[in-house]
Amino acid sequence: MSTSVFEKEFVLTDPVAIRNFLKLELDDSPVAPISQTSYTAQERDRSEKLLSQFLSHSKH
Repeated sequence: MSTSVFEKEFVLTDPVAIRNFLKLELDDSPVAPISQTSYTAQERDRSEKLLSQFLSHSKH
């Protein structure tokens, strides 16, 4: 099964936003996956190739 990870740094300064964020972090309920679709090896290879091309172009 393929998975993707996206990292983004953000800063919360608003007390309400901080409280809401902590509430989400402490919530232990199960989370449904974004997509139930499993990728084929061909689709995964195509995605990896596209990501690789994007990353190599963004460094220039």
